[in-house]
Amino acid sequence: MTKNLLRVQNNNSRNTLVFIGSSAAKNVKSFGAIAWRYLKVEAIPPFTGGFFGGPSGKKMENFIGKKIDGFIGIIAGRIKEMDAEEERARIEKAAMIKALEEKRKADEKRKIEEALKAAKAKAAEDAKKAKAAAAQKIAEEKAKAEADAKATKPKEKPKPQKKRKDSKKRTSRSRKKPVK
Repeated sequence: MTKNLLRVQNNNSRNTLVFIGSSAAKNVKSFGAIAWRYLKVEAIPPFTGGFFGGPSGKKMENFIGKKIDGFIGIIAGRIKEMDAEEERARIEKAAMIKALEEKRKADEKRKIEEALKAAKAKAAEDAKKAKAAAAQKIAEEKAKAEADAKATKPKEKPKPQKKRKDSKKRTSRSRKKPVK
């Protein structure tokens, strides 16, 4: 993500751009080696060429090389940390957006279900009212029909019931036979 420039946090916790970029950090050592070779030839005082070309100069070059390698490693590590932090923040933001979308969808689904449930309840209530109104209308029509029928029909005399002729009275007890 930050391939060309390095961001380092200072004490004010603001990002500060450093001159050395990640691609340039790999070339710092070669640049330093070229500069050192030039300085050894052009900038060293006279009669000190043996010192800088001898074992003491080699130790000094190795020491400076290790410090430059450490500096480059620190810079590369910070670049990787910043890239990882940016990636983590991007993933976290995407997860938060996804969670909010799922919550919104769930809320919409719940509202639709509640509206459907309310519509079903209202339809059932309307059906009950219509059924009660129809039953009341039928009862009123029956009552009206019966009233009309009573008003137009003359009263019939009840038929007399036929009398039974019992020849003998029957009793529930029968005669006992003598025991032998």
